[in-house]
Amino acid sequence: TILQWNCRSLRSRRADMIARFLSKQDDKNPLVIALQEVNGPVLRIMGYDGYAPSEDLAAPAKTALYVRRGAVHVQLDTQPWCNASLSVVGCRVQVSPQRAILVFSVYIVPENTRNKANHSPVDLSFISHFKRLYPQDIILSCGDFNSKHIAWGYNTCSRRGRRVMQEAVEYGLTLLNTPQTHTRLGQTCHQADTSPDLTWSTRPQLFRWEVLDDCLGSDHFPILIRFRTGHVNTKMKPDATTRLSHITQWDKYREVLRQQPPARHINQLVSQLCEAKRRATKSLRVSPDHPVPDRHLLTLWNRRRRILGQYRRSGRSAYHKKRLRNIQRSIENYTNRLASDRWMEICDSINGQTHTSKVWAILRSLLGQRKTNDGAARVALREGIDAKELAEQAAQVFFPQTSCPSDTTYEMDEPSADSDPLNKPFTMSELEHALQHANARSTPGADQVCVAHLRNLPPEYKQALLEEFNRVWDAGVLPSPWKFSVVKPIPKPGKPPHTLSNLRPISLTSCVCKVMESMVNTRLMWYLEDHDLLAPTQYGFRPGLSTQDVLLRLKEDVLDPNSVHPRAVVGVDIRKAFDGVPHNTILTKARELGLRGKIYNFIAGFLQGRSYQVQVGQDTSSIHPNLVGVPQGSVISPTLFNVAMHQLPRRLAGVPGLKHAVYADDVTVWTHHGSIGEQEDTLQTALDIIHDYATETGLQTAPDKTEFVVIHGGRTTITKQEEKRSFKLSIGNQPIARKPTIRILGMHLDENCTANSWVQRITKTAKQILHVLRRISNRTRGVHEREMRQFVEAFLVARIMYGLPYHPVNRTQLLALERLLNEARRIVTGLPRYTHLDALKSCSKLNDLSELLDMHTHTQRTRLRGTNAGRHTLLLLGHDVRTLPALPTKTPPWEITPLTEGKPLPLHMDAHQQMRRRDYAKRHAKATSSLPSTERVVYTDAALPADGSSHSYYATAWYDQTTESQGRCHHTSAQAPFSTRAELMAILDYLKYALDVSSETDPIHHRVYTDSQAAYRACANILYTDPVMQQIRHNARLLRKHGQHVSIHWVPAHCGIPGNEKAHRLARAHLSTVLARASDTLAPSDATTPEVADPIAEKLVTKLHRTAYLTAVGNPLSIPELPPMVFTRRESVLLRRIQTGTILTPFLLNRFHRGGTTPPVSESCSRCNCRADLNHLLWECPLYTPSRLRALATVKRGPWPSSIWTWACPDTSSRDHAVELWRALLGFIQDS
Repeated sequence: TILQWNCRSLRSRRADMIARFLSKQDDKNPLVIALQEVNGPVLRIMGYDGYAPSEDLAAPAKTALYVRRGAVHVQLDTQPWCNASLSVVGCRVQVSPQRAILVFSVYIVPENTRNKANHSPVDLSFISHFKRLYPQDIILSCGDFNSKHIAWGYNTCSRRGRRVMQEAVEYGLTLLNTPQTHTRLGQTCHQADTSPDLTWSTRPQLFRWEVLDDCLGSDHFPILIRFRTGHVNTKMKPDATTRLSHITQWDKYREVLRQQPPARHINQLVSQLCEAKRRATKSLRVSPDHPVPDRHLLTLWNRRRRILGQYRRSGRSAYHKKRLRNIQRSIENYTNRLASDRWMEICDSINGQTHTSKVWAILRSLLGQRKTNDGAARVALREGIDAKELAEQAAQVFFPQTSCPSDTTYEMDEPSADSDPLNKPFTMSELEHALQHANARSTPGADQVCVAHLRNLPPEYKQALLEEFNRVWDAGVLPSPWKFSVVKPIPKPGKPPHTLSNLRPISLTSCVCKVMESMVNTRLMWYLEDHDLLAPTQYGFRPGLSTQDVLLRLKEDVLDPNSVHPRAVVGVDIRKAFDGVPHNTILTKARELGLRGKIYNFIAGFLQGRSYQVQVGQDTSSIHPNLVGVPQGSVISPTLFNVAMHQLPRRLAGVPGLKHAVYADDVTVWTHHGSIGEQEDTLQTALDIIHDYATETGLQTAPDKTEFVVIHGGRTTITKQEEKRSFKLSIGNQPIARKPTIRILGMHLDENCTANSWVQRITKTAKQILHVLRRISNRTRGVHEREMRQFVEAFLVARIMYGLPYHPVNRTQLLALERLLNEARRIVTGLPRYTHLDALKSCSKLNDLSELLDMHTHTQRTRLRGTNAGRHTLLLLGHDVRTLPALPTKTPPWEITPLTEGKPLPLHMDAHQQMRRRDYAKRHAKATSSLPSTERVVYTDAALPADGSSHSYYATAWYDQTTESQGRCHHTSAQAPFSTRAELMAILDYLKYALDVSSETDPIHHRVYTDSQAAYRACANILYTDPVMQQIRHNARLLRKHGQHVSIHWVPAHCGIPGNEKAHRLARAHLSTVLARASDTLAPSDATTPEVADPIAEKLVTKLHRTAYLTAVGNPLSIPELPPMVFTRRESVLLRRIQTGTILTPFLLNRFHRGGTTPPVSESCSRCNCRADLNHLLWECPLYTPSRLRALATVKRGPWPSSIWTWACPDTSSRDHAVELWRALLGFIQDS
C-alpha cells in the first residue's frame, strides 16, 4: 500500500497519521508514504526512512517520501528539477525480485496572479530522465499538482493543466483518479470540492485508487494506492507479522553430543556439532509489540468524521467549520499526548533487566547511528544491476589481486626445528583459555558453528577438538573450510550506501579456526614480547598498550601552548594495508624474527589457498582466490601485520631528531626541536624511509590521504605564516598537503596549538547526546536514574575523556565542557536548574572532569609500568624507570597447568539475583552429595578489614567438607589488600596443606570451591601473571606428580551452602582475632620496594584507589544512592528534590521573585508565622504533624529519623530500613 496525502504541516498531523495508518502490524502499514506541503523539516517516523528533495532533512521542505524499513530502496536525485514552483522527491523501491517501482511525491505551487513566477511552465522531465535510466520499472507519480483539467473533474482547463496532461501522455502515464471523486475539501461556502491531488502510473492495471472519507485535519483527503506485484518477494527482508526467535537448550545440546562418540576428523566433528545444535535449538514465532488501538481516539475519529459530513451537507457553514476545528485541535492534543505516553512506556521498560542489545539499539537509533543491513542491495538498486552482478564487482573492489607477487612460496619448515618449545603440542588449558576469551558475539562462518557451541562442549568433545587441533598443528595444513570467508558488505560509518566505495567488507570465517588462531596467537605474542622482537614504539594490538599512549606522547612533545618553537606532525596513510600486504612479506619477516617449525608452518598454511565469496542478500559471487593481505576478522591477522611492519619503527628510530609511533597501519612521525629547515629535512628523510619500506614490502603509500600540520604556539605572525608556507614535504615524489588541522587516532592537532577544533566537535556531539537523553527520560516518566547514569558515562563521559587529557584545553573550554556535564546531571536526576552544583553532583554520582583527569593520568602511568614497551614510553616522556622493580617472567602458555574445567560461569548471578543463586546452590549440593570419598570437596574464603584501607592484615580459611578438617591463616601486605588476591591466597593455603599431607593420602581429586568470580577467572586465565597465581599453579603441578588433581570451581556466597558458610565464619573469626592482637604480636608489614614488580596487584590496587577516590569526591554532601527498580521515576525525582532542598516552597518562591514587585506568596507559614522552608513544612509545622506521625508509624525495621535530613538521607547500610523511610516520606507528602 502507498499512502498519498497533502498533510498541510507534518508537525501538526504526524501523531494523528501514525495512530491512524502506522500502528498496525508491519505488513499492513503502508510501504511508501508520499506527503506534500510538509512545511517544515522531514521528521522521523518509527519504522520508516524519510527523504526530502535536498540531503538536509532539517531544512524546510514541501514534499517528503517515507519508505518502510526492510524494503530495499534508494533515493533518486531530483534536486535539479526543484525550484520555487516545483518540489519533487523520488525513490526507487524494490517490490519483488524482478520488479521495482519509481515513486515520486510532487508538489506544484498554486497559480497566483500576484506572483508571476508561479505562471512559469512546470518541468516534469524528471519522469523521462528516470524512465531512461530504469526502463523496466513502473512509475508512480503522485502529489498535489494544483492545476485544472476536465480529465480529473474540473469544469475548465488551465494552461498548466493542459501542460501537465500533455507531458503525462508524452511520458506514457495514465491517471488513476476517478473524475467524480474529489480529493480536496472546500473551505468556504464559495469554494467547491476539487481534485488537485493526482496519481499517475505507467501500469494502471496494477493499482487500485481509493480516497478516504476523513481528511485528518488537513483540507486534503488521504489517498490509499494498493498495488499487486504478481510475484512472491523472496529477496526482500520479510515484513512478517511475527519474528523468528532461536533458543538453544545447552543441556540438551550436550546430551545429544554424548549419545555418540566424537568423530576423529575435524569436518565430521563440525558436522556433529551442527546436528546437535539443530536438535537442541527451538525456533519460535514471537509476535512483535504493537500498540492496542485507543478507544477514546477511535471515538474522536468517529466524531470528526460525523462533523465533517455535517459540514459538507450544510453548505460549509461557519458553525460546523468551528466544530471541525475544535475537534481537530482535541485530536491533535490527544494524539500527541498518546504518542508521548507510548514512547515513555518504552523508556519505562528500560532497566537493569532489559537486554543490552535492545537498549543500545534504541539509543544509537536516536543518535542517527542505526545499522543499515541492506546497504549492498541499495547500491545494486541504484546502479540498476542485480545483486549477483554487484557481488562480482564488490569481489574485485574489496580485495584487488593485481599487486600480488608471482613468486610467493609457502614452503614448509624442516621438522628439525620442532625441538623449539614454542612448537610443543597444545594443552587443554590453552584451549580453555581460547574458548573463554573468544568473542561470543562473533558471527559464525559458512559452517554455522558459533563460539557458544564450542564453549558448551562436553569434556570428551573438547578433548577430541584438542586432538584435531594438534593434528593440524603437526601437519601444518589447515582444512579448506577454515580458509574460506563469506564477505558481507556494510555501509561505512557516516556514509550513505550509494556506491561501492561507501561500503566496507565484513569477512565471516570459521569460529573453529578462530579458536585455534587464538591459541597460536597467544604463543606468538608470548614469543614476541618475551624476546622483545617488536619495537617499543609499535603500539597496535599489543597487551598493555593503547592508542592513548600515542596521544600522550604527542601531547608531551608537540602540544605545549607556551612554546613558540615550531613543531611538525605528519600522519602517513598506507593504502589498503591489511588487504594488500603480500603473503611473501609476512613469511619472510616471520623467518627474520626466528619463527621456525610448526608455528611457521601454521602461518604458511593459514595464508596459502585462501578464498572468499561476496554475499549480497541471498545472492553470492563466484569463489575468488585471495593471494594477498591478512584475512579480515581473523584473530591472528593483526599480529601477522605487526610482524610484517616490525622493521619500520627500528629504521625510523635511526633518524636523529625524529619521534615516531606506529599503530597498525597508522604511522605518525613528528619533530619538535631544531630550525624549521632542519625539521623539514628530518621529516622528509622519515617519509622516504616509510615509502621505501612500503615498496620493499609490497605496500603502497597514499599521498592524497597523507597530511601534515606545522604547529606554532603564541600569536600568529607574518614570519610564522611564511615558515608554514615554506614547509614542503613529499612522499614517493608526490607532494603532501599541509592542513590547518589534522586528525591522529581521534586526536585533533591544530596549527595554532589550541583545542578549538576538538572542543567544537565534542560540543556538537554532546548536545546531540543530551537531546537523546531528554527524549528517553523526564521528571515523571522514562528511564530510571541508574540506567541514565550508565548512558551518560558510556556515551558522553567516555567520548570526552578519550580526548580531554591530551588536548591543550584552556580554562574557558573546560568550564564549557563542565556545563555540558552539569546538564547531563540534571537530566539524570530530574533536578531543576537552580539546584546547587554540589547537591547535583552528589545525587548524580557523576564526577567532575578535573577529578576524572587526575585519576586518568595516574591509571595510564600505572598501566604503562606493567610492560617493557610501556616503560620505554615512560622513558621517552622523561620518567625515570630505572628505579622500578623488574617485571616478572611470564610462564609459557604450554607449561601452565589447567585449574578449571572450562565450564563458563553462569549468567545473571549477581547479588540481586538471589532466586537464581539459591537454585544454583541446590544443584551444587545435590551434585556434591553423591561424590565418592576420593573426591575432596573443599571451600575457601578470605576476610578483609571492613574499612578496606586502615589495616594491611587479612585472614584466609578453608574447610574440607569430606574430612571435616579446616585451616586458618593470616597474611600481611605492603599495601591495602584487595579481595581477588586474598581469595587466591586462601586457595594457595589449602594447596600448601594438601601438598604437605600428599604422601599420607591416596590419589585423590581436590575440588576447591571459591565464592569469588574474579578469583575463578584468574585461575582460568593462563595469561594471569599474579605471583600468588603462579604459586597456585606450581603447587598444582607438584600435586599432580603425586597423582593428585586439583580443580577450581565457583559457588555463590551466602546462599545456604554449609561448607561455604563455615569457611566464611572461620575467616571472619580469625580476622577479628588478628586485628585484636595486631598491635601486640604482629610486626608491621614491610613497605620496602620489592625486587620483582607485581603488575596485576598494582593495577587492581590502582583501580580500588580510583574507585574509592571518585566515590568520595563525587558525593560531597553524602547523599545516598537510591536502590534500583524500587521507586518510579516520579518518586525518585521527588526524593532527590527533597534531599537537595529544591522543592518550591513559599520561602523559595520569595527568593526567586524580582525586587520592586509584590511577592507571589508570603515567605512565612500561614499557621506558625515561621519561615516556610522545606525543613519547617516537612518536619516542624504542627499542621502536618498527624500526617507525619501516620507515615512514620509505617516504619517497622528501625528507629525513626531525628530530622528531615536523616529522613531523606538515611543510613543505607540497612537497605530495607532505608526503603521503608523513603516510602514513609513519599506517603507523608502524598497524604499532606
